[in-house]
Amino acid sequence: MSAAVDSLQEDVVRPPQVNRWTRNRKIGYALVGLWILIGVGLVVYLFAAWNPELIERYFPAYMKGLATTIKLVILSIIA
Repeated sequence: MSAAVDSLQEDVVRPPQVNRWTRNRKIGYALVGLWILIGVGLVVYLFAAWNPELIERYFPAYMKGLATTIKLVILSIIA
């Protein structure tokens, strides 16, 4: 063949290959779906178990613990 025909054949753009659903890909999607379901279930549970009296009673202690945790993290980063 001539050089012109060879260069034309090299310029042809081929469609991308279709990625098949491998075993690992299926497992990965299933695990991500499971995590999403667990997250939705946790949100539904927290919404159903909402108790304003418990929030009023324990909120200051939670905030104190959160402040302690943040201080410890900052100190560990600095030191």
